[in-house]
Amino acid sequence: MKCPKCGFENDENARFCEKCGSALRPQTTGKGQEETVAFSQEKGRERFREETGQTEFYSDGNGTWEGQQVDWGSPQGDQTYRGYPEKRCPRCGSLLEENCGFCPVCGAAVDQTSRPYDVPPYKGEGPSQGSGGKNQKPLTKQILLVLLVLFLLIDAILAGYYFYTRNDDTAVEEEEADAGEEKSSEETEEASKTTSTPMPTPTKEPEIVHIYEYYIDNCSWEEAYQKCRAQDGYLVRIESAEEFETICKEIRAKGMQDYMFFIGGRRDPGSSSYYWIDENNVTTGEPINDVNSPLNGYWMANEPSFTDGAIEETCMEMNFYSGENRWVINDVPNELTDVVPEFTGKIGYICEYEITR
Repeated sequence: MKCPKCGFENDENARFCEKCGSALRPQTTGKGQEETVAFSQEKGRERFREETGQTEFYSDGNGTWEGQQVDWGSPQGDQTYRGYPEKRCPRCGSLLEENCGFCPVCGAAVDQTSRPYDVPPYKGEGPSQGSGGKNQKPLTKQILLVLLVLFLLIDAILAGYYFYTRNDDTAVEEEEADAGEEKSSEETEEASKTTSTPMPTPTKEPEIVHIYEYYIDNCSWEEAYQKCRAQDGYLVRIESAEEFETICKEIRAKGMQDYMFFIGGRRDPGSSSYYWIDENNVTTGEPINDVNSPLNGYWMANEPSFTDGAIEETCMEMNFYSGENRWVINDVPNELTDVVPEFTGKIGYICEYEITR
């Protein structure tokens, strides 16, 4: 096909003039341009296969012609495809005539040093973007971002675990400290209880109970005193009106109201006052015949008389006096039966005993 611009005769299927590069056919842009380039590349491959009988575009183990940059000044750049001297279009890879200045397929300018390996591969025709391609960068960024997030997450987990265990340890230490303080307080309190002086147990005051025993015996007052002492008692001491009435009731209860009983009161010779005696026959307390004595109202009328004629009366007894119809106290001599024999068999004495409960 003749070039309309320079008149150079080109191959019938040429699209561009091999001499001046002018388009021999109408050209399209955009998608049409891409289709034209793709068509040119395919036509170049067909021409290569027709002229060489080869079915592939690879050199002897040195890589593909698509996408690789080869220094054609090096020995590798002078290689041939299976012994076939090559000159190819730097754009579409079509085989070119030795002195061709423009690719008749795609119209690309061809200098004498260029090789098809200098041309970036056509979109969709070259090898897929590998580990060194531009698409690798976003993927690498994504991986780095994921790793960063994982690192931050692990760091946050470790930090949380550290503070959690530290708080647990602190809580345990505080609990142990509180338990230790509580135990120490309890031990101190226990020691205080142990070492403190125990409170004395209140003792119950002993209760003294007075009991009376009634004996019938023709003895003297002095003998009655000795007999009571021999039984760890003493001649009764009547110190209140209530006690006197109690004894009277017990005598009646025993049916002994017809007897007179020696009691533990006497006076010293030459004295006009009667007293109760202690266990050693020593007078004690207040005078029984005093107006303030609790027994002052129980004396027989006109008693004590201190004497009965010429006989001295120094001892005391009690009896039921029918003339006054009541129990009375009276003074008598020590040897009563010697003075009044008719009282023989009618005399007794009362011993008092103190029992502690």
